[in-house]
Amino acid sequence: MNARDPLVIKIELPVIEDLGIKLYGKLPPVVSEMVANAWDADADRVEITLPEGPITEESAIVISDCGDGMSYDDVANKYLRIGRKRREEGDGLTQGGRKVMCRKGIGKLSVFGIAKNVEVSTVKDGKKNTIAMNIDDMLEHATGQMCYEPRVVDNDIDTNDGKGTRITLTGLKRRTPISVVGIRRDLARHFSVINGGFVVSVNGTDVAPGDKFRSDDVERTWRIDAERVAQDRGWTVSGTIYAMKSALDAEDVGLTVMARGKMVQKSTTFGIRQGDKYTYSHITGEITADFFDEEEDLVSTNRQ
Repeated sequence: MNARDPLVIKIELPVIEDLGIKLYGKLPPVVSEMVANAWDADADRVEITLPEGPITEESAIVISDCGDGMSYDDVANKYLRIGRKRREEGDGLTQGGRKVMCRKGIGKLSVFGIAKNVEVSTVKDGKKNTIAMNIDDMLEHATGQMCYEPRVVDNDIDTNDGKGTRITLTGLKRRTPISVVGIRRDLARHFSVINGGFVVSVNGTDVAPGDKFRSDDVERTWRIDAERVAQDRGWTVSGTIYAMKSALDAEDVGLTVMARGKMVQKSTTFGIRQGDKYTYSHITGEITADFFDEEEDLVSTNRQ
């Protein structure tokens, strides 16, 4: 019998188009993925710098955190492993005891949905490592073997910089100005862990829970305190529902569902008909239901 090549599964690099470019074509979910990564790195502060005014070839988006940072081996064996299931490592907690947010291991590809160039600079134990990637170069060198070598800018360089990671995005794919206020509000809606112990700043202004809507416009508040919804499984929900004095913007109407500190379901009215004009214009809030994101993966990328 003639020798034959072994049967193997080959994954083309253009899969990045499906897992990154097409799934993450807008800025808010990309920034949210970077913030979630910072949370998983046990950062207590994330600094986001967005260009203001017209977008040019020189415009850049920078996301910096003061988390654990990565060694060269971490970059090679963890960051560059697409599809790494972080929650299945150990007990599903970070070194600082936080519940790991990231699940699918593809969020790092999200940056290619909004930018052509990505530079990752990270510091751990006094050593700096920096890599640079370009999406056009990545797709051009697709070989069927799922291999791409980022350009190494810094390799274990001694530094006095504090630990943490900085991601710089250039070659932005948009030309319309970015709404800094809109991004700040979106982050406030996307994360329930933003508080004194985990601060997210956008262009020098800290995101606050009150950025979700005008807190001085609240007419009535209902609080849900660990209401049990499945006696046999120990499932509970908690949260707050608000009735506003004035009509809300369309994207603010309804309840957001959170799990592990992040959004798993965009604002929804749970099937209430639009004929109920008050509900469709004045009711908002946030429900926490961690069980949605504990075992089976029920959460799609677009938070539905």
